[in-house]
Amino acid sequence: MSKRTAKRNRIIFFTLVIAILLVIVTLIIGYTMGLRYLKRDLGDGEFIKFFGTVDGNGKPNSGKLYYSDGTRGDIDSKNSTITFTSGDVYTGDIVDLRLEGQGKMTYSNGETYEGSYKNDRPDGQGTYNFVNGDKYVGGFKDGKMHGEGTYTKADGSVYVGGFFEGMRSGKGKYTYADGSIYEGTYEKNVKQGEGRMFFANGDVYEGQWVNDMRTGTGIYDWKESGDSYVGAFKDNLMNGWGIYTWAGGRTYEGIFENGTIVRIVNGEDEGGDVQTPAE
Repeated sequence: MSKRTAKRNRIIFFTLVIAILLVIVTLIIGYTMGLRYLKRDLGDGEFIKFFGTVDGNGKPNSGKLYYSDGTRGDIDSKNSTITFTSGDVYTGDIVDLRLEGQGKMTYSNGETYEGSYKNDRPDGQGTYNFVNGDKYVGGFKDGKMHGEGTYTKADGSVYVGGFFEGMRSGKGKYTYADGSIYEGTYEKNVKQGEGRMFFANGDVYEGQWVNDMRTGTGIYDWKESGDSYVGAFKDNLMNGWGIYTWAGGRTYEGIFENGTIVRIVNGEDEGGDVQTPAE
């Protein structure tokens, strides 16, 4: 080995040693100043990584957060705030890098949620204000409306009742903007099962519903004419066996199809127009 080569190798060696020492010194200084790298496994492959300063108890003070789904944010524990790169801002309880307890999220689109959090998601009682003017107050689970709650739309209509995974479900009461009222059961956001509908024009229907439509057996009373119908419905119209009674007392019993009498079984010979149920 030539002297020149040996000299070059010594220079490279000492350079590496100095670089390593500088890294070690930097880490020591950083550690002394409270810099830490932390990782919290949340299960199912999800995690949160933190790099920043911690307090004397080792709890994160301020720094960067990196989530398994690619979300990033800046945490400021002193002010109980996390500012996400998406523009969302959370202020409230933070436990072990997670949103946990009571807090408020102001989303970049102007919507807000204020209430209980669990595992980074709205869970428990809270209030959500939508950018379109709608408002929900009630239960949440895993970030979705769940349990009992009140949903008020910008047009003035109000639903009070059960929710399941973000949709109207179970017993509830819906007051429409025009004054119509539905009281009954829901499933996946639509009227399903037994319920009563009080229409704005005074008509009343009580009976079965399928996929938001009068389907099954029911009773319909027309306020203006005084007529009434008891029998089968399908897709909001009289379909199947039924009894139609006019205000004057005449009664027809027979088969109906799409709201029209097609076969009289019992009744007088005199005919008469039948009313069409409201939508």
